[in-house]
Amino acid sequence: NLNEQINLKILIASMLFCSGILRLGIGNYQPINNFLIRYSFLTQALIGIIHGFTNMGGAILALFSSSVFKREKDGTRFGIAFGYAIMGIVQYIMILYIAPDLFKYEMFLYIIISLLSYIFFGRVIFRLIESNIYDKYLTYIILSYSIIILVGEFF
Repeated sequence: NLNEQINLKILIASMLFCSGILRLGIGNYQPINNFLIRYSFLTQALIGIIHGFTNMGGAILALFSSSVFKREKDGTRFGIAFGYAIMGIVQYIMILYIAPDLFKYEMFLYIIISLLSYIFFGRVIFRLIESNIYDKYLTYIILSYSIIILVGEFF
């Protein structure tokens, strides 16, 4: 098992933690931004592969979207939403193909709940938050996520 040979969770969480620290201004994040943008096709493929094996591609997607859209909240949100839509569609198609008995119609309930949450809460909150605050919150969420994963893997 690949996950047993190389603990992908620790590897990904460590990368997210380092990226978060750099995004806070502790170090130079620009070379990472340049790499993500220059090799965007490779980055997107890697995000998909990581998400496929570990279901941890979302935070990397957020970093990538933030880099591509120069940390501007509308573009970043679009990139994250588009990426998640693609990853979700691919996952559902794979579930239908590989294990159709695992597919449950209740999954659509989650989609509806997410959509309604966005319509009634997400849009309002998003409009109220300035771009630089949004970017900081995104960084704090990524850092927190990485710390939770690392603590869970080591303790």
